[in-house]
Amino acid sequence: MKPSLYLALYNKIEEWSNEMCENGDWPDIAWGEHATNLMTKAAVAVFDACQESQEHGLREGYFKKK
Repeated sequence: MKPSLYLALYNKIEEWSNEMCENGDWPDIAWGEHATNLMTKAAVAVFDACQESQEHGLREGYFKKK
């Protein structure tokens, strides 16, 4: 994932968690100091897996690039 995409995702997760904590919808749990970074890494892993699957499909001829 490009660093610019990673940073945008990180910022959105941080924005989302701050907003949810402030509006009262947040469950009665603490948000750790590394939570945003860990959630971003988890989302990046899913993103990278999707990209790798597509690249594999292209290599193996399961579908064609437009």
